Amino acid sequence: VIERTSKLDASNAALQQENIERQRIEESLRESEARFQDFAKSASDWFWETDTNHRFKSFFDPQNMIPAAERHDHLGKTRQEIANVNLNDEQSRQNWEDMNAHRPFRNFQYTYTLDGSDYYLSINGRPVFDIQGNFTGYRGTGTDVTRQVRLEKKLSAQSTLLSSILDNLPVHVSLLNSDGRYIFINKYGADKIGRATVDFKGKLDEELFGPKDGANFRSLAMEVMQSRVPLVNATIQPVHWTDSEALLNIVPMAGSEDDSSSVLVVAQDITDLSRAQAAIREREALLNAIVEHIPAFLTLLRVSDSTFQLTNERFNQIIGLDKDDIVGLTDADVHKTPKTCK
Repeated sequence: VIERTSKLDASNAALQQENIERQRIEESLRESEARFQDFAKSASDWFWETDTNHRFKSFFDPQNMIPAAERHDHLGKTRQEIANVNLNDEQSRQNWEDMNAHRPFRNFQYTYTLDGSDYYLSINGRPVFDIQGNFTGYRGTGTDVTRQVRLEKKLSAQSTLLSSILDNLPVHVSLLNSDGRYIFINKYGADKIGRATVDFKGKLDEELFGPKDGANFRSLAMEVMQSRVPLVNATIQPVHWTDSEALLNIVPMAGSEDDSSSVLVVAQDITDLSRAQAAIREREALLNAIVEHIPAFLTLLRVSDSTFQLTNERFNQIIGLDKDDIVGLTDADVHKTPKTCK
């Protein structure tokens, strides 16, 4: 009897210990589940699960990122059936191959349309296997990246528009970094030098035009960058512009006095303008010489107010006044002047 009682006590103690251990495991599981729920509810992601045929079988969306009706409609369907997934696209094809090969994947982005608007999702997934090693589906997370993608598309469109505008400006426009290397040059600027825009990326002027000529221009850019004082409307003769004259502006591009990260260079070809101005000056000089040496007096009056606009030396001698004293006066004003008495 004593031996039987002893065995019974030992059995009861073992059952109690087993019960305590089971309660401890269950409590641990409850804590783990609660911890997971807390993390999940704090996350910006939603969670999904698929079966062996990649059909959605559950969603957990703590932030209600996907409308309930949409979540319900997605159940039992593959991603290809509910979203704009083009398997001819390289990224989509690679993701489908990964899933069929039961490989994990990250940051697969796809689009789905809701009420006529496109939304963009990025998902991660890991294959799930049972204890026998059989594939049972995927579990993963999804993030709504619609705002980010729309912003990127907007910035890309603005960048394309800006590049189009700059490429069609009839002036050289370039951007140099703190070392004087080209960050950007527009098509006009590259064409003017007889090169492609891609030839300039990351290059120094010395590498493009030789040590002497390149260094001369870069020194101007570096001086502006260091002094942070713009160079405005400087007339130069670029050695890489054949027989040309340019109006040069170099402006430091920075938001603070300590940041001299780049300079903007704008150069306008003023060769034709300079030649036209020189021709006008030559003709004016010739006309003045002719007018001054005509033996008879010569004047030019403005019809609207009869004021003298031009007089030659012979007329000035007859009137007895200097040209500067006559121009702007009427004939009556001139003859009222005391010097005309002679």
